[in-house]
Amino acid sequence: MFIRMKPLIIWPEMEHLQKTMPMQFRKHFVKKCAVIIDCFEVFIERPSNLIARAETWSSYKHHNTVKFLIGITPQGTVSYISNAWGGRVSDKHLTENCGFLDNIVPGDLVLADRGFNIQATLGCRMAHVKIPAFTRGKSQLAPVDLETTRKIAHVRIHVERVIGSVRQKYTILGGILPIDFLMCKDSDGYCTIDKIVLVCCALVNLCPSIVDFDLTQRLHRYSAVFTSSASNMAAHPGYCPRRDVGENPLSLSLYIYIHSPATLLGTPC
Repeated sequence: MFIRMKPLIIWPEMEHLQKTMPMQFRKHFVKKCAVIIDCFEVFIERPSNLIARAETWSSYKHHNTVKFLIGITPQGTVSYISNAWGGRVSDKHLTENCGFLDNIVPGDLVLADRGFNIQATLGCRMAHVKIPAFTRGKSQLAPVDLETTRKIAHVRIHVERVIGSVRQKYTILGGILPIDFLMCKDSDGYCTIDKIVLVCCALVNLCPSIVDFDLTQRLHRYSAVFTSSASNMAAHPGYCPRRDVGENPLSLSLYIYIHSPATLLGTPC
């Protein structure tokens, strides 16, 4: 199942993101928002090894955990999920070392929480990050910072809603997972817990989006126009060369991607 579901977690091109950008993102972030990131933790059994026990201890959860970095598009689709890291790792270190930055291109805007002090790292890639403002010893924020923080919080809540949806739908992530799940049993570099979390996120991508698409400037209905060779058509009798897309075109594009070597083109109807 992991092999079939893995391609459902893809990083969309900015062109596709801009065509379906919700109004709240268009208004506040000028259609440049590429991803909203956050971290979440999953409880694990206490390791017997003292070093492993220390590396997985989360001072925030007061438990041994593994931590994942998740990224979603403005449309509410999971576009990135990292492998498991020890719960002790900081959000900044995890973001800079898990491979997430390889997806960032010049001009991208990343929305994050206060723990993600990655301005310098993204600046080297000619990208930007917006995080809520700090009081920095002051009694209150300046009016400009307060408004900016309000805008960021208003749209950043979507990543927390996606994380909540994953946990609610797949209760395995709410329990304490066996320590054996951290062992890499295959040569693909993924341990069992990595595969579980990725499959859960991929399945959420096939569900209706948590973002209200009624807020878009124009309610786009897209047609997924994809081409395939004659041999592929013969190999998949149920393959339809054209299918209308509803409110979440990215979800359908992911579905098409995993079932056929297709080219997806979005065109407003």
